[in-house]
Amino acid sequence: MPKVLYWMGVVMFCVLVLMAVLLYKERTAFIDIAYHLFFILKDGEFAIQNYRFVAAGTQVFPLVGSMLGLPLDVIMKLYSVAFPLVFFGCYLVCGVWMKDKKGALLLLFTTLLFTTDTFYWIQSELQQGLAFLVVLFCWIYSYRGNAQGLFWIITACLCATVVFAHPLLLFPLAYGFLFFALIAEDVTLRKRVVITFAFTAVAWLAKKFVFTTSYDDSAMGNLRKFITFFPDYFTLSTNKEFLKACVSKFYAFPIFLFVVVFYYFRQRQWRLLFLLLAFTGGYLLLINVSYEATGATAYYMENMYLPLSIFVGLPMVYLVLSHPRMYSLASILIVLMVVGGVFRIWFFREPYVARLAWMQSLLQQHGNEKLVIDEQDIPKEKLMMTWGTPYEFWLLSTSETGKTASIVITENAAQLNWTMDRKDAFVTVWGVFPYEEFGNNYFRFTDTIDTYQRLH
Repeated sequence: MPKVLYWMGVVMFCVLVLMAVLLYKERTAFIDIAYHLFFILKDGEFAIQNYRFVAAGTQVFPLVGSMLGLPLDVIMKLYSVAFPLVFFGCYLVCGVWMKDKKGALLLLFTTLLFTTDTFYWIQSELQQGLAFLVVLFCWIYSYRGNAQGLFWIITACLCATVVFAHPLLLFPLAYGFLFFALIAEDVTLRKRVVITFAFTAVAWLAKKFVFTTSYDDSAMGNLRKFITFFPDYFTLSTNKEFLKACVSKFYAFPIFLFVVVFYYFRQRQWRLLFLLLAFTGGYLLLINVSYEATGATAYYMENMYLPLSIFVGLPMVYLVLSHPRMYSLASILIVLMVVGGVFRIWFFREPYVARLAWMQSLLQQHGNEKLVIDEQDIPKEKLMMTWGTPYEFWLLSTSETGKTASIVITENAAQLNWTMDRKDAFVTVWGVFPYEEFGNNYFRFTDTIDTYQRLH
């Protein structure tokens, strides 16, 4: 059965690649990814932020495309498919090279258990880091070679990649180490877990004290909310929204959680049961308290919940699926998760299709003007976020019309008054770029006479 499930996963990734092509504008002309692509093409190099080097795996696609001189529309498609292709590559590494098909199935959990809005908000290093975390788990669990030096070098590299990818990955990392230590039947696996934990600790210390960033430090500031909201942790709106999402989008998560809990009860695996409940409950509490009253969007909160897929996925693929009396139920549930996940992503595309259509309509009306627009004058709920609009309009206008539009939508248009007299510069919320900085065909500014105007 695992082999059949594995090949189903191959088909699933092919479908995701196809969907990434069909919906490439919805995925790339969307906030962060348009921002990253802007700097990749402007500077001709990787746009790595906060030392999250895992992003190089996907950014290499548009970077190489630009070096080859491919059209902007093609580069957008390349960037869109880069993400499912990288995940697919990790899947094949686990299943083909490491011959750990059960472990590879864990990637189906990280890719589809929660993914709905995050299929369209694609740039998250957290999701990319989860894919490499699965590779790390398969590597330490299934390696059977004799080249110990090579084994530990690759292990150290994977640990560093995961730790630097996102701070929250420490939680599924710790959970995985404890899980494998508890299920290990030989000393070799326990030894690998201990040494890998040491590598992880070194990488974390380096990240914390040598490669620290203000962005990560500010995010840690949300922990103060444990004091602010004490002791009313369980009445927060984020908890209620999560429960609603478990009915509409995350429905597979409580089902898998129940099955794993039931399995642990039947097998009297009390330590593993405590591990599961402690990490699941603790992580949910951490996220829901930290992001209460922040106005975090649905796609961002969904991204924060992605590590929960590891907590239920590991016991499902390595324990429940191996139990002779439960493998049929586990297999059916995994199939339903995959099929339901693909259909759910397609069904929830409408807000992103409508968002793209609105931006294209604005370009048809004002694409030849330089505009600063206050977000109070537009349907903000349709755009979701506005800080990335200069990059989004650049991408859409240049790829569709061959001419770059200069349109900025911001929450406070008055703050950009100092830029209104700029005739030969591209204005964004976070910076002004003189035309002379753009030296390739992906930026086509034709208006050096008119200044920016306010649209009322």
